[in-house]
Amino acid sequence: MVYFDASDGLLAPYIDRWYYLNKLHLAYYEKFDKGILYQTSTGTGSNILWHIVPRSASADGHGDIKGYLDGRWRGILGMGSNFTKADIGWYYWFKECRPDQIEYVCARALGIDGSISVETSREAMDRLSQSRQMFEMIGKWEHCRAAQYFDETVREKLKEPQKDFKLFGDGRGGWSLFRAVYEEPRMVDTLDGQQNVWTITNDRDEPCPLGIEIVRGKREVGAPTDYTQPGVLTIAPFTSAEPYRMSETNQFAKYVVGGQKKITDNGPVRDKVTQSFAVSTESRTGESALVYSAENKGGPGGWCGIGRRFDTPLDLSGFEGIGLWLLGDGNHEALRIQLRDPQGRHADVVPTVNFKGWRLLTFPLPAGGVDLSKIEYLLFYFNGVSPNSSVKVMIDGLKALPKLNVLSDIHDPIVRLNGRDIRFPITLSGGEALTNEGPDGIKHWPGGMNPSRSVDLSNAPLQLQPGENRIEFTCDQPERFPGDVQVLLYRMWPMAP
Repeated sequence: MVYFDASDGLLAPYIDRWYYLNKLHLAYYEKFDKGILYQTSTGTGSNILWHIVPRSASADGHGDIKGYLDGRWRGILGMGSNFTKADIGWYYWFKECRPDQIEYVCARALGIDGSISVETSREAMDRLSQSRQMFEMIGKWEHCRAAQYFDETVREKLKEPQKDFKLFGDGRGGWSLFRAVYEEPRMVDTLDGQQNVWTITNDRDEPCPLGIEIVRGKREVGAPTDYTQPGVLTIAPFTSAEPYRMSETNQFAKYVVGGQKKITDNGPVRDKVTQSFAVSTESRTGESALVYSAENKGGPGGWCGIGRRFDTPLDLSGFEGIGLWLLGDGNHEALRIQLRDPQGRHADVVPTVNFKGWRLLTFPLPAGGVDLSKIEYLLFYFNGVSPNSSVKVMIDGLKALPKLNVLSDIHDPIVRLNGRDIRFPITLSGGEALTNEGPDGIKHWPGGMNPSRSVDLSNAPLQLQPGENRIEFTCDQPERFPGDVQVLLYRMWPMAP
């Protein structure tokens, strides 16, 4: 196969795109001396290539994979009218994505009898937590699609946007389909009775399986109790936004670096990026929080920065970590938190905002380089803001932590379903996952491309009763819960014939 990515990028205002694009592809095609699968990103119906292009790629996979595919779905369905199969992809597999996102794509691919493509590397597959789980899931859908197991009536149902499906073997060499309804994925950093508690309504007249996906992150984090220990120091109270404005004494802009730099009234930005900041009393800690937002009307990699100067440098030399509450928007931008000494040396922590809602984040204070006894500047950057998009976070309770008791493992995770404890006899280390997929059972995934291990809890069915159900996530030693855990819950039921 040969694939010409972005061949639709020829600039029509400067050349006759219809003529030269077709001429380019015909010239390449005529050079092949054997049969080849020739694929382009050009699409069909607007050129003369339909007789040499048997399929077209569509729906690049980044960010909101389900929503992005829905936005492209009408065009994908139209490919069949032009005698062309859709290749749904490429899906970018170099950073974490969820199995339910890829399964959403697989269901549509089966519905139109099209293929799915992913872009990755062996290094990424070994590094990411749920690689093996997702490849096994894709394999199931592809085997079912190749067998043409479901009739046209079922395949039409799989084409419906905004509906999730799951595929299971039926134990007799065939396949069964389930509908699924997912809760919003949630990061759990504290077992505070809020982040770790859900109410899920089963609107069916009978019990249905509760699907569970618990993923332990790899970030080195401290115990949540570190944030409230005696001796913590507030680095910067967010009582006013004025300290973050440029002035003769606050010359932080010289430290904000990046290409296409432009100085605005609100601070340094990349060209075609705007930023704003303000203070809000709608905070997580009950104090004031800093609201920081930006809009990128330019290309990839938008950035901007704000900062403040301390009249008397802070002495953080006796502290091991920093912690803060961060309200994320889930847009995958990076928020750089930077400390600088009078010589301009710096220490950075850079959380990725791949979550929505409040999270308690803790980080070790970087050792070496910067003089922690004389911190003169505090800076916040946005990095990696996507084209034509906006980002917004709230920063609350930025504190220095005297001790950072780094935790990693979760022993015996517990799901408390309607007051009944279901204890999973495993240890979840960084980069590992625990799943319950109903008919496929409970599995412990050690990360990367390593195979799963079955967890036998046959005497503890995870069933949602009709009506409201209360679910709580905890563990055997809640006082040692490390946080940095993503929990995804869902309900599922067999599809009617």
